[in-house]
Formats: sequence, C-alpha cells, structure tokens
Amino acid sequence: MSTVGVAVAGLDDLETLIPILKRLGESHVKHGVKPEHYPVVGEALIMTLKAGMKKSWNDELEKAWGAIYQIV
Repeated sequence: MSTVGVAVAGLDDLETLIPILKRLGESHVKHGVKPEHYPVVGEALIMTLKAGMKKSWNDELEKAWGAIYQIV
C-alpha cells in the first residue's frame, strides 16, 4: 500500500516514478506474481478504498483509481 501512495504522489513526476514501478514489478515476479493476478488485486484495492471512504466514494473516484491502477 505504501507503493500505491508513492505512485499517486509521483504521477506528476513520471521520470522518478517509472524506475520505482519497474523495481516493484521485478520484486513481484520474484515472488511468483503472474499477470492474471493483477485484475484481482485491482478489484480488492478498489473495494478497500470504497469501504474506507464510505460516503465520500463516488463513480468519479472509482474511475480515477481504476485508471491509476492500470497505469501502475
């Protein structure tokens, strides 16, 4: 989750963010993460954010977080 925060904070500085995300991806591969795992994790992230934000959550936030997750 800390990397999600770093990714969101770094969206304005892709030059710095991209190497961080590459290292994260390499780490995931070493731990056996496969491409088909990512959609499930993305859904879990969205559900967690939705549950945590409760009344503040809306369709616009869901689309934005979905887009950020796809980028990451």
